[in-house]
Order: sequence, then structure tokens, then C-alpha cells
Amino acid sequence: MNGSKAAETLPIQLANWRSFYQREFGIVLGNVDIQKARSGSERLIVVAQSLTVDEVLSHCEKYFPISFSMMTPVENYIRHEDRQATHTYAIHIPSRFDYNKCDPVLTANAFVAAGQSGMTLLERLLLELKHFIETGEHVEGRSSATLCTGTWMDSDFIPYVGSDPLARSIGIAVFAQPSFAGIAGFVPWPVTVHQ
Repeated sequence: MNGSKAAETLPIQLANWRSFYQREFGIVLGNVDIQKARSGSERLIVVAQSLTVDEVLSHCEKYFPISFSMMTPVENYIRHEDRQATHTYAIHIPSRFDYNKCDPVLTANAFVAAGQSGMTLLERLLLELKHFIETGEHVEGRSSATLCTGTWMDSDFIPYVGSDPLARSIGIAVFAQPSFAGIAGFVPWPVTVHQ
């Protein structure tokens, strides 16, 4: 991920999110509670009230193709989300994420049991859409993917978002049961939540 975006101050990042929502969705953001980011957690993601996964997926398809391995509408299969867009909220994610430093056997269950909070599918899709519009590139430029451990699908499956740099497409799919969630470069991305 481009580190220059993470180096922007929080007020600038918030202003960019306000412009993004106005331009792309016609949404005017109200108050957004953002606290000072922890060291290493400097990239802001803002989720607008009432926004849905399927709305963002539909908007993504205006910019790049999406492949699915789950039925649509996706929201019909979401069993639990750690955070919902019942109000506008913000999270921080690490400005850079090194997949090589991740525990390759870390499962989604272990990640959650350790008290970590991961991105929801909605948060990850918004990051992808905004990043692509700004840079023309996908967030993950290698054969890896983000496990969205903040979203649990039916049968305890975890969705993932990843990209294929050769096909310039983003893949959205249900990956695996939580006990196998840490294999093959598919890892959770920790977040700091501000609600």
C-alpha cells in the first residue's frame, strides 16, 4: 500500500474521505469521531452510516471487475459483523502491513481470541474502492489477501478480499473456516476502532 497516504495527517485523511463520499455516493458526512492513531496505525477508514456491503460492491464494479465465490446479495449470508454502519464511524489500520511478518498458522479464531479486531468486509471494500480511485492500483499488489475477521458468514466462514495484479481484478470470496484462516498468505489485518 502506498505509504504516502498513511503519512497524511488525520484531518487531511478525513477531508479526503468527505470528498470521496460526496463525489462517489452523494453522501455528506456529519461528525466523525477520530482519536489520535496509535504508532503504526495511521491509515484512516471512514464508514458512512447506512452504507451496505452490496452498495459498495456495486460501486466497485464501476471501476474494476469482481469475481465471486459466494452468492449475491452478499449481505444475505453475513451472520455477524463486529461493527455495523448504524452510525458513521472510523477505524485505523497499519500504514504498512508486512505479510511476511505474519504468523502463517494464525487462524481467525486465534486472532479474535487474542483480543484483536480485524476489518469487516465493508471496511475492506471501502479501502479498496478509495485506494483504486486515487491510485489506479489495488491495495494488495501480490498474491495475498485480507481476511475480513470482523465479518463472519454462515457456517463460520470468513470472507477475504485480494487482488490479481495481472488481471487487474479484485477477488471477493468466502475463503475458509476460521480454523484454517491463516494459511497461504490469507491473513487478518488488525484495526483500531473509533466509534
